[in-house]
Amino acid sequence: MFSGIFSGLLFIISFVAINSHQTKNILRYSDLTSYRVCTTDADCLDNSFCFGNDAEKTGRCKCLQGFEMLVRNEKFYACLQESSYGNPCLYSEQCVINLGNNGLCDAKTKLCTCADGSHYNEVDKQCYKSKKLHDICTTSAECVLKNGQNAFCQYGRCRCDLNQQPTASLDECLDSKRLGDTCGSDKDCQLIDNSYCGGTCLCRQGFSVCRHGDFCLKDAITIGEDCTEDIQCVKNIPHAFCLEEKKCVCPLGRHFYGSSCIVSVDVDGYCEKDFQCLSQEKEVSLVCKHDVCVKTNSGGLFLYSVILLFLQVGFIYILNY
Repeated sequence: MFSGIFSGLLFIISFVAINSHQTKNILRYSDLTSYRVCTTDADCLDNSFCFGNDAEKTGRCKCLQGFEMLVRNEKFYACLQESSYGNPCLYSEQCVINLGNNGLCDAKTKLCTCADGSHYNEVDKQCYKSKKLHDICTTSAECVLKNGQNAFCQYGRCRCDLNQQPTASLDECLDSKRLGDTCGSDKDCQLIDNSYCGGTCLCRQGFSVCRHGDFCLKDAITIGEDCTEDIQCVKNIPHAFCLEEKKCVCPLGRHFYGSSCIVSVDVDGYCEKDFQCLSQEKEVSLVCKHDVCVKTNSGGLFLYSVILLFLQVGFIYILNY
């Protein structure tokens, strides 16, 4: 609440400052006289009269009250009424006097409007050069957003309100939503990379909420992929974790097979498949034989197989006799 009041005060102060500055610098034409010499009013053009003349000296043509000498040179002048935004005009000078230097008379419509790259401000009825967020500014009136509302000129730059953040296009200010906050559309969550709105701001498929709940982290698919937190590894690879080297690995006593970190069975351990067998000794290779993990690169395996064969033959012999 207080941040909104503070921002509003800044907005009003900036308008007052720029308006007082522009009021001092707007050229008023009511005191100007033309270069045309006259002796009577008949010598002057429309909406003007002969000023400063008497029986002994000539005068110069000057605009009637309510008209301004907006166009003047040595051979021509025109007394015209001031115009404002959306009203009829013949010359841009009729518009500039009220709209400021960014106002002009549209050549096609003959209506006062703002020049390209400028916008009309309803508060003080003037045209301002349009500035995006982060652009240099002198007044909040310059800082126009996509929806037509104004941002705030703070410390010489266009900025969002205290509780808002700019979009990537720098033409909108959005409320600073966090993961888990209530939302109405994906746009509400767009300041959180890789998120969407599902009633609340959530991480998209393939991403997980970080430990502190501030942003979404990409999930790893297999061992060895980059990571910063364990959640990235364990979501798709059960029992995996993020090592200090920032890589997904299996914990001690497990190894990666298929899509999971399975328990490693050492020599003489119970097994059902070869892939379960893994020795802690790197040079030793194991296979699963008759529900037991045995070495493949030693004489022990051969002897074990021979003994097992004799036992099987002996058992068959006993059955037959």
